[in-house]
Amino acid sequence: MTKLQLTNIGWTDGFAIWRVRNLNDIDIQYNWDVYETGQAGQGIALAKYDVFFYTSLVRGPNTARVLVNGIQQMVKSAHLNYAFYHSIEPLPEPIPPSLELQSLEQKQLCVMV
Repeated sequence: MTKLQLTNIGWTDGFAIWRVRNLNDIDIQYNWDVYETGQAGQGIALAKYDVFFYTSLVRGPNTARVLVNGIQQMVKSAHLNYAFYHSIEPLPEPIPPSLELQSLEQKQLCVMV
């Protein structure tokens, strides 16, 4: 299994935006946290897909990590200020896999007709 990838992609309205990339063929449940802030959560990294989560910005490095079954996958620090990042407005919402599948099925049906 390939480890999940964590990337900070910017900030908006006082929140850091993090991307979790799953290169595997299966969905993977993960936990995330930000060191020394008490911020934590969980999510599901969909197979071959990017998912996003937000954390509140803190002064200094915003160091987040992603864990699967308690095993650390990746750690990233982001010094979020105007010199390094641009605000992202609005953050694009990923297309749910079920809609992608429906679209693919519709395209396949059109080809078959």
